Amino acid sequence: MDVRVERVVIEGFGKFEDFAVEFEEGINIVYGRNSTGKTTLASFIRYCLTGSLEGLEDFRPWHSRKFGGKVTVDGKEVRFGESLIDPDEFFFTSFLPESGDYSYEGSEKMMKILKEHRYRTETASFYRGILENSFEGLQRREREITSLIEELEKKLEEWNERRGMLERVLAEKNKLLQELEDRKKKFLIEMQDFTNERKRRLADIDTEIEKLYLEQETIQRELERIPYKPLPPKICEEIVEKTEKLSFSARRREELLREIDNLTRKLTETREKIKELMVQFEVENLEEFKLKIENIKLQLEVLREKKRRELKEVLERLKRPLESIESELNEVNEEMVKVGETLARKDKKLSLLRVFLFSMAMFSLVSTLFSLFSSRYLLILTALGLSLTGVLFWKYLSTKKECVRMEKNLSELTTKRKDLMERRSSIMRELKESIGVEDLNSLEESLRKDLNSEILRKYPYLSVFGKDPESAVGGLEKRLNELLMSKEAIETALIEKKKAVEELEGFMNRTESEVKIALAEMGFSSVEEMREAIELQRKREVLEKELKEIENRLRRLMDERKEVEKLFSSPKLDSLRREMEILERRIEDIRPERLEEPWDILEELYRKRVELALISKKISYVPHLKEKAKKLLEEFLEGYTKEIEVDLAEGYKRFFGTVMNFKVHPNLKVRVKGYEEKPLSRTMSKSCLTLLVFLLKKSVSELLGTEYPLVIDNCFVDLDDERVEKVWELLVEVSQKRQVILFTSDKRFLKKDPVLVLS
Repeated sequence: MDVRVERVVIEGFGKFEDFAVEFEEGINIVYGRNSTGKTTLASFIRYCLTGSLEGLEDFRPWHSRKFGGKVTVDGKEVRFGESLIDPDEFFFTSFLPESGDYSYEGSEKMMKILKEHRYRTETASFYRGILENSFEGLQRREREITSLIEELEKKLEEWNERRGMLERVLAEKNKLLQELEDRKKKFLIEMQDFTNERKRRLADIDTEIEKLYLEQETIQRELERIPYKPLPPKICEEIVEKTEKLSFSARRREELLREIDNLTRKLTETREKIKELMVQFEVENLEEFKLKIENIKLQLEVLREKKRRELKEVLERLKRPLESIESELNEVNEEMVKVGETLARKDKKLSLLRVFLFSMAMFSLVSTLFSLFSSRYLLILTALGLSLTGVLFWKYLSTKKECVRMEKNLSELTTKRKDLMERRSSIMRELKESIGVEDLNSLEESLRKDLNSEILRKYPYLSVFGKDPESAVGGLEKRLNELLMSKEAIETALIEKKKAVEELEGFMNRTESEVKIALAEMGFSSVEEMREAIELQRKREVLEKELKEIENRLRRLMDERKEVEKLFSSPKLDSLRREMEILERRIEDIRPERLEEPWDILEELYRKRVELALISKKISYVPHLKEKAKKLLEEFLEGYTKEIEVDLAEGYKRFFGTVMNFKVHPNLKVRVKGYEEKPLSRTMSKSCLTLLVFLLKKSVSELLGTEYPLVIDNCFVDLDDERVEKVWELLVEVSQKRQVILFTSDKRFLKKDPVLVLS
């Protein structure tokens, strides 16, 4: 958790009233002599962050009712008395009081906090994973260590490669020196070649200039032979364009005339087809033709209505008796199905009764024979068997009687069904004799065919346009409409084509007149004469362009000659010169680096191989692994004591230059390690205890990964100058990760400007 105190505002606390101070990143120094309020300000910050402070009422101002304030932390205001951080965690990681700090005596709560923190670490998760699934966890750890060993071996290979590279670098330097000598020799040879090439290029340029002068004289003489006659290019282009338009218009006029001939022929053919239809239907004009078609439609409708009435009369006379017969037939069929199903069930029941009756009769007979030679119980059983046989015989007779009755009923229904079928057949015979159809479904189709044949007999020419009168009349109308529409379209197209020909001939006459006038104004009698003049003009322009190009080439050659005369080097020489400079720089840049021996990698590799061997051995003892993992987890959860012991020993050696071993208990109780453990208060001075408390809290903070502000309340004033310097160096290291607020009355700590000076 990253916490930064940005601003402190005190409304009333101790001697402070309506007071505010701002803090920044890094080290913040609050300087003041004794009894100026340093401890009060530090206690206020502690209370605002933790919500806990012993003797809080001692800081209540007696001269004012104001008591409180706030602290701004990372842009968030923390009011007086609110709790942002656990009090014990803040005290054991971030607060050094001026006196009375017995953190080295330990805390049970901090032990729980440290164990919970380590319980959430990756190593603890690993041990817990072993407890849950030890075999898979160990295999995974084995793979991880194998991977680490491979990485370390790879680093060793890289070190060997670097060593080989260093040898190669030295060899390369010697090679570069030899190459530099070769380049210098080559540069001298190239310089001689460049001088000779420069002389040759100057001679070639002079030869080319003389040749261009000769070409220039030839072109000038040819220009003098061509007469110059100025022609307005715009007018010439217009005349040529109009001439091309006249040619195109003439071709278009011929095409339009051919199209008019084709349309005239098609119009004549269409009119002939309409006339043939009118002759076929014996009419003289289109109106009479249309009236005749409508008359055919009316006659067709009248005949259809007449046939419909005849069909309706026949249906009304025959449909009702047929429907009655069909209804009775359906009822008889349903009754026959029901009687048949019941009769089948009765037959099945009768068969079962016959089997049971036979079985019981045989049983009664056998029982009667045996009862003559046995006890009375068998006689009673025989009597019961005879009684049951009599009941079954009676049931068999009654069922047989019902079956006979139902067979008689089924015979009557069959007779009735046969009578109904005969009645229906007689009606259908009557229908066939009167109309010629065998059923009512064919009646409508027969009447429709009679209607079609009657219409086609009356108008035989309709059969050309369709199989039945309706489709024939529709086809006739469609054909007539198509011919009329084609005739109108052809007439419209003829009018448009003739109009286009007239407009095109007018355009051609106007354009020819304009071309003749323009040619006369320029002094030409024909377009061909104008084109010959234009061709001469174009030839003159080409010669002038060639003459201009020769002049430009002459200027470029003269410029090139000047450049060659000024040229004292070549790209190849420059390249060789740059190569020599690069080689010299590369030789200067080659400084063999110092290659340290990889003792740390070898040590880590040895440790990992030992760990891998241990894990492999553990895998072979999987049944005992859970108990061992549990023990290791407990040791790891208390392993922070070893880290704190190392930090305290290193810190002690840093400040005092001697080695001191410490014993840290799980509850953070610190003792001096020797033949027997000794309390710190009996073996160390006050200043030494202060430094050890500082180192202890720094180590606990790093273990928890907290970045709370480190608040120091004037507790390093008893140190000598050398240790003050070392404390300052340590504070600078701490300030790289967390904010430091140092309250001091010692001017030796004023290494930078204080953020606040109390007086």
